[in-house]
Amino acid sequence: MTISTISPGDALLRDLAPFSDPATQTSLKKADRTSLVELTRNGVLHKYLLLHEEGVVLARHAGDKKYVNVGSLLASPDFADIKHLMTTQSRIYRDFNIEKLIPPEGEINSKKLALQTLTRTATPSPKSVQTGIKVLLLDGSAGVGKTSLIKRLLVQRLKSNIETGANTPPLLHIDSRGRRLSSLDEVLAQSLQLIRAKFTYDQLPSLIRHNLIQLAIDGFDELVDPEGYRDAWFALKDFFEMTGFGGPIILAGRDTFFDQQEFASKMKQFNQPVEVDHVRLTEVAQTSAIKWLEQSGWKTAELEDPYTSLVLRAGSYTLRPYFLQELASAKSWTTIEARDLTPRAYLVERFLERECKLLSEKISLDEVEIKNLLTDVFEEVAAEMADTESDAVDLSFLQMTTEIAFGDKLSSNDIGKLRHKSGSFALLENDPREGFRRFPHTEIKYHFLSRALLRLVAAAEPIRFLRRGVVMSDLLVIFGEHFVMCDDAQASAFVISLQKSLEREASFDRLSDNAASLLLTSLNRDVPERQTTFSDLHVSNVALFGDASKCTLERVEIQRLDAAEASLVDVFFEDCRVINLHADGTTRFGSSSPMVHRLHVKNAKGGVQTIFDPTEISAWIQAHSAGNEAKSSANDEALALLDKICRVMLRQHMVKDHETDRFGKLLRLPYWTEIEQILTTAGLLERLRNKPVSGVNAPFVKMKDPFTLLANRSSSSNAAIWKKVAAIPIE
Repeated sequence: MTISTISPGDALLRDLAPFSDPATQTSLKKADRTSLVELTRNGVLHKYLLLHEEGVVLARHAGDKKYVNVGSLLASPDFADIKHLMTTQSRIYRDFNIEKLIPPEGEINSKKLALQTLTRTATPSPKSVQTGIKVLLLDGSAGVGKTSLIKRLLVQRLKSNIETGANTPPLLHIDSRGRRLSSLDEVLAQSLQLIRAKFTYDQLPSLIRHNLIQLAIDGFDELVDPEGYRDAWFALKDFFEMTGFGGPIILAGRDTFFDQQEFASKMKQFNQPVEVDHVRLTEVAQTSAIKWLEQSGWKTAELEDPYTSLVLRAGSYTLRPYFLQELASAKSWTTIEARDLTPRAYLVERFLERECKLLSEKISLDEVEIKNLLTDVFEEVAAEMADTESDAVDLSFLQMTTEIAFGDKLSSNDIGKLRHKSGSFALLENDPREGFRRFPHTEIKYHFLSRALLRLVAAAEPIRFLRRGVVMSDLLVIFGEHFVMCDDAQASAFVISLQKSLEREASFDRLSDNAASLLLTSLNRDVPERQTTFSDLHVSNVALFGDASKCTLERVEIQRLDAAEASLVDVFFEDCRVINLHADGTTRFGSSSPMVHRLHVKNAKGGVQTIFDPTEISAWIQAHSAGNEAKSSANDEALALLDKICRVMLRQHMVKDHETDRFGKLLRLPYWTEIEQILTTAGLLERLRNKPVSGVNAPFVKMKDPFTLLANRSSSSNAAIWKKVAAIPIE
């Protein structure tokens, strides 16, 4: 029975049957102009008569109470009670202030994103198509505002319905909560339970068909299996087939997951048409960020400081709305400059220092010791979340972990105070589930999970997450940053432990795949103990940046390789495949490259171009290969040093010129003095002295627009710089 030929009576039976009591019969009696459905609901026999021509429904068991249509019946207190849902949502989101949000930026259907257009596209039409499903893909990197945008739409919809009497369906925010599922049923059921909805997950299709509910599935990419799409698409296929038509249903996830052409091909396998709109969020423009910071209380003098254009450079992590939201309260660059930190680490430090100051007033420990112990607590919390595939932990676990961490440092009286305070740590917020706590953002959770992985793997301790979960790209990027900065002993122990795991583990669980993901991501820094050849590996995700260490990959298949900002010149690929390669203008290959099936190229403004044609992919890789450049008698060592410095500057605002600084050591290598002179003369580099920073007092070196210098080497001004560096006399 197809959607287009279903009779009014059959449609009524289909829509009402999910609302009947379990283990009871639902019947349909048809006539020429009417249909009667009988069902037992809440222990009472209900009879509903549908008048075909008018579309009116009469409740025969209730004195022929009249409903103007089937949708009106389903929305009533006797069924889904949609008004009750909106009242609940109004309470939940009463403190969500749209005015404090940074307006999102990006593209909608390959055109510049406008909020008005997005709102119109995301809102179901009263006369929605009755022949298929409408889908709105919403993707972007972590922190660009996907969840905030969903909440913005939800609250806008509530205000419109409550304040102006509009009749648009409420938006249900369905959160994956960090779990991988082969079915959507469980995550739908949990989300409905949390808001005490008066309908169940199996009743949603009826409500969607009648334009009474709209779904926004946040973290759709987290519902996948290691192969990428299979579980998510099967779950979606089942749900779409039950629903039949309606929408748009919003599917939100990372841009490393969604591929519109791949999505469209998957949709063709469904039994009904699927109409797709695509929204890709990006970092906001520098001008937008500066304007927003000014509105948030920053002084003009601070925003006119040259440091502003350095930190808020195009494509930088610092232009992601989540970071800017936290930056707004700083009011000054001084609070960042004095930390000598990456932007992501700065977020965590602000939370930690806030908490340590408060705790030092309550317990007999200094702030430094409190900070170290709190860090241990949050690492354990992040590891527990990963092990249980959840975005939250219960309060009893948090209290127990806190007590263990501080136990031998405090008196029983102080421990009691700390147990009481643990439920309100600044780095954890209330979860919708009573008695649970969660990190304010996945960026924060991954920060501590990365630290926990480094420590536990280096100590060869068992980690359930690595056997059961999937180490995703976002986690690998943050882990890579931690691995680059950890001490040599920990890096060596970590690599040795992973190599032993790969040697002894069978493929019946996820450990071998995850170990390979972490081990290949560890190529972000040189580790003498790491093997130099990796063979016959099937790896889900790898994230590389900077200069990848010299190695050989033989018969290695990688589902997703994030190589933006990475130099793979020293990586030799032999019979290797990459299903999805994520790259940018700074990505460089050496004398070899893998076979790439899909190439996703990110530009400086955050947009992504996906290339499918093998010839075009090959041409792009060739154009971004070191072998494409003339060697002659160039000073390769000087060229390599400039390339390395540029890549460091892509991820750090400045490099401290001191031998104790990991990257400051680069400034003591041969040819740096000559390179610095060339860059300074070109106006691309300057030294900052007497800056109030932590640690050893030393000058800082900062570079203007290292991305362009790497990505556009052939432009006249950049080519001249590379040529001058190549001409530095070889010592």
